[in-house]
Amino acid sequence: MELKSILMSALLVLAVGVCVVGCHCMDNEKNKSSEIPLSDVPQAVKDAAAKSVAGINLKEAEIEKKKSGTVYELKGEANGKEYEIKVTPEGKVIETREGEKEDSDGDNDDDKEG
Repeated sequence: MELKSILMSALLVLAVGVCVVGCHCMDNEKNKSSEIPLSDVPQAVKDAAAKSVAGINLKEAEIEKKKSGTVYELKGEANGKEYEIKVTPEGKVIETREGEKEDSDGDNDDDKEG
C-alpha cells in the first residue's frame, strides 16, 4: 500500500510539472512580437506616433500580440535621438521611450577621447 502511495505522489508531481510547462508555453505563444513593414501599420497609429514626438522619422515597426490586445511598437529618430513609441491600433499612445542616437561606430561618444 505504501508503494502505491509513493507512485501516486510521483504521478501527481509529474502531472503538475507538465501543466506548468504547458501553460508557460501557451503564454509565450500568446505574447508574440514580429517586425512588419511601416506600410502595414494603420495610419491612426503612425499619426499618433507623429503627434507624440514632433518631427519623428519612423524607421521600423513591430506588432506585439498579447492577451490584453495588439500593440504597435514604432522606432524612429528626431532631434538626434532615437525613440520607441507603443501605440494601440486605435491610435492611443501607451508609452514613449527616448534614447541617444548611436554614432557611426555604435558607442554614442561621437568619437571623442576622454
